[in-house]
Amino acid sequence: MSGNIRDTKVDVLKSEIDSLLNELHTCTTTKQLKTLPVKYNHLYSTSKTLFNHILKEGLKPTFDRKSFDDTISVMLTSVTDIQNSRMSQYEASGVVGTHLAQRYIPHLEHISEQSE
Repeated sequence: MSGNIRDTKVDVLKSEIDSLLNELHTCTTTKQLKTLPVKYNHLYSTSKTLFNHILKEGLKPTFDRKSFDDTISVMLTSVTDIQNSRMSQYEASGVVGTHLAQRYIPHLEHISEQSE
């Protein structure tokens, strides 16, 4: 994302993330995958880590698209809320942190119980 959260183009990011995830399932060669940074240049240039995460995780058969969509939606909605002065960055970090904790901590506790 942009170095300045107020400059982040949330709609462009949402669109490119959705299109990239949809396109990943049609990519059958490494050559096709190598064209994606150019095709999704805004996402790649503003958030290379997110772009690479989508490539890495999105190709896995166990990728949970719904869970990913829910999480990225919470994050991008928080960015929009900051931009529109509906919440501070501090409040947004609490919203995102709570979402992530509710999503992953119960899952980790369940895995821990199974290994005992």
